[in-house]
Amino acid sequence: MVWRGWGFIVVLVLVFWAVVLLGVTDTAGTGFGAFTDWLRTIKVQYHLNGYHYLVLLLALSSLTLWPIARYRSRRAGPNIDHLYFVPMRFWVYGFGIGAVGCLIASFVDKGA
Repeated sequence: MVWRGWGFIVVLVLVFWAVVLLGVTDTAGTGFGAFTDWLRTIKVQYHLNGYHYLVLLLALSSLTLWPIARYRSRRAGPNIDHLYFVPMRFWVYGFGIGAVGCLIASFVDKGA
C-alpha cells in the first residue's frame, strides 16, 4: 500500500499548494497569475524563477502538514500515518529541508 492512515494528505497538500501557487504567481507563463498582474499594474520589477516557486511550494506544504502531523501523532499515536513507508512527520522535515536547499540554490545558480 502506498499510504497508511492519513498519509495520503501529504500528496493532497502538495498538489493543493502547487495549484494555488501556479494560479497566483504565474510561474507557468500562462498570463493568468493574479499576483503578477497586480505587480505589473503598479510597475514593480520582479523575478520569480523555478527555485522560488519550489521554495514557496515546499515551505507552505511543510507549514500546512506540521499541525496535521502533530494532531495525528497525539490523537492516533506516533508513526500511524505513512506515505511510501515514511511517517508523515518526516515529510514535514523533508519539505522544510528541501525549501532551504532550493533557497540556497536560487542564490548559487545564476543561470536560473
